[in-house]
Amino acid sequence: MTQTMLERAFAMAKDGSVRSIDELSRVLAEKGYPAVASHLAAPSLRRQLAVLIRAAHHDDSGATAHEPVRHVRSTWSAEDDAQLRALGTNTAARTKLAREMGRTRGAVDARMAKLGLLGTRRAEQADDTGP
Repeated sequence: MTQTMLERAFAMAKDGSVRSIDELSRVLAEKGYPAVASHLAAPSLRRQLAVLIRAAHHDDSGATAHEPVRHVRSTWSAEDDAQLRALGTNTAARTKLAREMGRTRGAVDARMAKLGLLGTRRAEQADDTGP
């Protein structure tokens, strides 16, 4: 049985073989579905496919957008501070550490700023704009 263009699009979105709607459109056009652009222009279809693509490429930590943060308003331990000091300014590492600590990325950034490990956003913006 031959798949329709929409069946193929949904299958590719679910199995993780594409990472974006644009890539999906390009791959389908290459596979012989020339009218793919007009079909994928529908906002409701794009939203459905985008949700499936994101779900297929969720991070391996098991975190989801709806997972509650475990340490809301809890105090920072000396061990937490030591981990932050060892981290440096690597953005990806801060995001990963935030997940591991059960805190938000914003909480990690705020604590690092309080420890003097990061400048405040206002100070960084002033530095960027010059005198």
